[in-house]
Amino acid sequence: MAIQSFRPPSVHSTSNVVVYVGRNSKQNDYVTFQLARDHELWFHAQGVPGAHCLMRIDPGVEISDADMQFAADLAAYFSKARGSGQVPVIWTSPKYLKRVVGGGPGMVHVSKEKVLWGRPSRGEKIVLENDEDNNTMI
Repeated sequence: MAIQSFRPPSVHSTSNVVVYVGRNSKQNDYVTFQLARDHELWFHAQGVPGAHCLMRIDPGVEISDADMQFAADLAAYFSKARGSGQVPVIWTSPKYLKRVVGGGPGMVHVSKEKVLWGRPSRGEKIVLENDEDNNTMI
């Protein structure tokens, strides 16, 4: 299977920051271990299955609180906790992610993570607004 057939969709924030969203285990693995660079930021809903979200940024770029919230809301929406009002979302540099030995694609151990609270309802709004343009997210 070519990588193109499971390339994850991406979403742009209002400030044009790109976030890639892994929608299944193969996309999660691709986002985390092939696409991600150490200077970028990785997001995932804490303690539940869900999307690996990668914020593409250039080295040394300061990220706004709004863009951090944008990625956290997407990670919350694309998780098994989607029905919750708020979801704890961990974030870290991809350099602190390691494959789970013997685990399936996309299974990771995370270290040096921090927590933001994501709101799935805002993530859904982001998806619906972006999906009007390209029909790739839902």
